[in-house]
Amino acid sequence: MGKYVATVGMVMVLTSQLLAQPAVSVSSGVANQYVAFGNGGVLYSKPVSQSGLNISFGNGVYADFWGSKSLSGDSWGSNSGDEIDYGAGWSGKIGHEFSLNIGFTYFDEPMAMTFGPGDVWYTHAKVSHDLAICGLGDVTLFGVYENYTTVAGTSYEGGNLWSLGMSKSLSHKSLSVSTTGVLVYDEGTFGNDHGLLAKAGLEFDWKVSNHLTVVLPQVNLYVPWTVSDSRETEIVAYVGVSIH
Repeated sequence: MGKYVATVGMVMVLTSQLLAQPAVSVSSGVANQYVAFGNGGVLYSKPVSQSGLNISFGNGVYADFWGSKSLSGDSWGSNSGDEIDYGAGWSGKIGHEFSLNIGFTYFDEPMAMTFGPGDVWYTHAKVSHDLAICGLGDVTLFGVYENYTTVAGTSYEGGNLWSLGMSKSLSHKSLSVSTTGVLVYDEGTFGNDHGLLAKAGLEFDWKVSNHLTVVLPQVNLYVPWTVSDSRETEIVAYVGVSIH
C-alpha cells in the first residue's frame, strides 16, 4: 500500500510540474522558398507559408508543431513545399554554464496524416556555452548532432549532420538583432555527397508589445563548400510574426 501511495504521489508531482504555467509561442510568416534547415537542400523553390506552435514547461520539457504550405494554389500534398512536423524534447542547463537541447521530430511529408514511406524521424542534440570573447563580447558557442532516419519503404536514406557554430545577439530598445554562423559536416544525408557546408543567419526582431514580435526580416545563407552534388548557394528570406 505504501509503495502504491508513493507511486501515485510521484505521478501527481510530475504531472503538476508538467502542467504548471506552460509558455506558449505561435509564429507564422512567409519565405521565398523552402530550404532544408540542416543540409541546405532545396525542398521547394517557390514561396511558402510556414507556421509553428511551441509549448514549453518550467521543467524544460517542450512540444512543438510546425507546418509549411506552398503558396502555388495547388492541393495539399502535391509538392514538397507541404509538410507537418510533430516534435518534443527537453532544454535546460546541465552544469558548468553549459546548456542542452535534445529532442525528436516526425516529418510528415508531403501528405499530412498519411504516416509511412516518405516520412522521416529526426533527432537532434545541441550543447551550447556562453562565453565572453575579446573583441566580440558575449557570444554563444554550440555543437549539434542531427540524425535523419527514413521510415521503412522510403526510396531514399537519411543520414547524419555534425555542426559547430557561434551566435550573438544585440538589443536596443524594441529591436533585437541576432547573427549565427555554422560549419556543417554532412555524412551524405538523403543521397547527397559528404563534405562541408557553411550556414549564416541574420534576424531582426521588432518588439511591438510584451506578447507580439515582428520578424522583419530573417535572412539565411547556405553555401556548399566541399560537396559535389546538386546543392548550390541559397538565400532564404522570411518575414513573419511571433506571439508569446
